[in-house]
Amino acid sequence: MFSLDAPIAPLAVAAAAAINRKVTVGTWTLSPQVLTDIESGQIAFAEDQQPYLQGYLSVVIAVEYAKDGIRPSSAVLTGPNFVTKANAAQVVALSAKGMR
Repeated sequence: MFSLDAPIAPLAVAAAAAINRKVTVGTWTLSPQVLTDIESGQIAFAEDQQPYLQGYLSVVIAVEYAKDGIRPSSAVLTGPNFVTKANAAQVVALSAKGMR
């Protein structure tokens, strides 16, 4: 099951547990609960969209283009980055520092 928002994914995990079903759950965006559920294996992954970079970089690019006609020569990627059980601890540590 793929949820479109972080608050829904833990609800899907709970609903599956309530009816004794094994469901693989993934979601967009992160939340503390989603990170906890990824670390414990209850959620398989979350797509980390990097909303700060999406908003910040688009403004920088627009300003540079308006000011000097400068723009990137190729796509500027702000994701997708996937958080899985393998890298969830790193993301939790960065979250504790206010970086995610």
